[in-house]
Amino acid sequence: MENVLVAKVVTTHGIKGDLKLYPLTDFAKIRFKKGKTFELYNEETNHTLNVTCFSFKTNGKFIVVHFDEITTPEQGIKFQNYYVRMKSDEVHRLPKDTYYYKDLLGSKVYLNDGILYGEVIEVSSNGKQDLLRIKLVNEKETLLVFVNAIIKEVDIKNKAIYLNEIEGL
Repeated sequence: MENVLVAKVVTTHGIKGDLKLYPLTDFAKIRFKKGKTFELYNEETNHTLNVTCFSFKTNGKFIVVHFDEITTPEQGIKFQNYYVRMKSDEVHRLPKDTYYYKDLLGSKVYLNDGILYGEVIEVSSNGKQDLLRIKLVNEKETLLVFVNAIIKEVDIKNKAIYLNEIEGL
């Protein structure tokens, strides 16, 4: 079963082992509820720890979560730079024309005339809109804002994104 990344551990917060997380989801309030289970995951070592959410609060652009299994800052700091992920079957369905980042990653990007422009290698947010990092066919990289003025069509099934005709692309 596939996992979905929902946050990245930045550091600890407070004296009870709470973790300060950078959210990788627009649905943190839905995801982090008491009793929900997650997996802390280190992509370099593949080390994992299953954890259960005890409490959740927002802190500016970050979120602070207390997991039952982590009770001290010394325990918590070991998970700095880990990802927080959940099982994909626990993810709720999105409204039409909205997408999970994982569904856009690896998509081929085509210009209006059908010519391959590049491939999506990263999806992020600047707080106001989503951004696609594209590895171009010439091996350079560029950022595209994920808005209707630029994106003509998204075909999740075939991992393809078609761009509107834009001068300069």
